[in-house]
Amino acid sequence: MRSRFQLRNVYLCWLSFLLAFLIYVPTLALAAEPSADTKAGDAAGRAKEFSRARELYARACKNGDPIGCRNLGIMHEYGIGGGPRNKIRAMRLYDQACSGGDAGGCFNLGLIFNKGEGAPLDHERSRKYFVLACAAGDAEGCYNAAGYFYTGVEVPKDQARARSLFEQACKGGYARGCADHAVMLQSGIGGSKDQSRARELFKKSCAAGYSKGCRGLGHHVTAKHAALPSPKTKPGSTGHSSAKPRNLMHECDAGDAESCYEFGSTRRGIAAAEYYEKACKGGFTKGCYDGAFLFNFSSDEPDHKVRARTLYELACNGRYAASCYVAGKMWNFGKGGKKDVSRAKAFFKRACALGYKKACPRTPTTMNRKVHRK
Repeated sequence: MRSRFQLRNVYLCWLSFLLAFLIYVPTLALAAEPSADTKAGDAAGRAKEFSRARELYARACKNGDPIGCRNLGIMHEYGIGGGPRNKIRAMRLYDQACSGGDAGGCFNLGLIFNKGEGAPLDHERSRKYFVLACAAGDAEGCYNAAGYFYTGVEVPKDQARARSLFEQACKGGYARGCADHAVMLQSGIGGSKDQSRARELFKKSCAAGYSKGCRGLGHHVTAKHAALPSPKTKPGSTGHSSAKPRNLMHECDAGDAESCYEFGSTRRGIAAAEYYEKACKGGFTKGCYDGAFLFNFSSDEPDHKVRARTLYELACNGRYAASCYVAGKMWNFGKGGKKDVSRAKAFFKRACALGYKKACPRTPTTMNRKVHRK
């Protein structure tokens, strides 16, 4: 998600930031070795010769280099190198790059349709392009596609597919994919349980610097210990007999927050969100984030936006950095309640402090756009 603050007199600062981003941010997968024109365009960009870079990317794209098409698309989307912003032209170039096998082009289209910025909000098409990005080797594309299959937002819910995609994201080096794959292995969602493998993946995610993986590792250890016989149970019992299936709804109604979350994962859309909300209020922080996401994107009802903002704030209190960022956006644009720029800035600051880099810049950027790196 990109910040869209209405700031003036920051154009030069923005271009400097964009230049650094074009040079140093890696693309997870490229369709092929960039052409000579694309490499020359990169060099022109480093020299801040943006008009020249745009010409070179245009020539590279015309000659069949999908990376050149994608980079040219970014320049059109943000009005760099001459001419106004042109989201429609950018989308055509991203589509051309995607058709040429470039993962970044597919990802950028998925992002546009996911946010409804410059094109109508279309979750089905967003999922399609994230799946294509994943197939081309983009780990973050795999993760975003998995989120669609997991939550069932305007697409058929398929937790087995989500689990497989989270695994692909993890194998591609995306730490969040490791953490969410671990959660599914731990709970047996979308397939059989594998506690040992779940612990390995939480550890891998944590080692990569993803705080949720570290928290998951701690939760995993606690859950493992809790499964051992306690003095209040009969010898050999672990509390939940495998011979008698758990009644998750009953356990949720009795106040077990994690059961609320597990039961919510068997529902779709707002029905799932309501159980995630119960889990959140019971202290299960993941329910806060997932419930907020569903209330925010599964419905346009004003009450659901209010509940989404509240849940994002609760997830932020649980140190979910992305939730701090989204809460900030909702306050900034007055979604889910009144507009309050000061509160928005406070949430952005907290998200940044928690390591969510998208929240740190205060100027428009291409932070979620896949760009070429030599």
